[in-house]
Amino acid sequence: RTVFNYIRAAVILPTNELVEQVYRTIKKVAHNVKLRVDKLGHGHQHRLPCDVIVGTPSKLLRLPFAQRRSINHVVIDESDTLLSDPEFKQQIDDLLKKRELKSLIYCSATITDAMLKAVDTDNTVFITTPQLHQTKPKVVVKTIVVRLPEEGRFQEILKQIDPKEKTIIFCNSTAV
Repeated sequence: RTVFNYIRAAVILPTNELVEQVYRTIKKVAHNVKLRVDKLGHGHQHRLPCDVIVGTPSKLLRLPFAQRRSINHVVIDESDTLLSDPEFKQQIDDLLKKRELKSLIYCSATITDAMLKAVDTDNTVFITTPQLHQTKPKVVVKTIVVRLPEEGRFQEILKQIDPKEKTIIFCNSTAV
């Protein structure tokens, strides 16, 4: 158990909504094993000591260096998203710079090229399952990244899809 004002583990997520969701989930089980869990979120003042902190990369970078330095275990959830976005990738690199972690865990539904470039594949064990997150053979999945002011986003997406095809649009905005 941590007795100083330090943090033992961090869970890194791309959005504040996921931070809240993962925080609530960890909190439900953490009391059974006597772990203190906290989050870095909207208007929430994080309390020390805590064993596990949940936050976005930018919020974790705002922690004092002494607190970040004490983190020995890191989980990068939604790592396909975090490592594919240049800004998130830079923040992750800054968080992990010159670190000797006891464990670094990447969680992702997909293994992207950006992930493979970012991860030390020689020293990484990949655990995969062939049935998880499979799409039907006839379903075409296309990712469109649109970085425009809000008023122009939908029109840009419409330009990139075939109006004759059935389409489902999932929108996700990156939170910092």
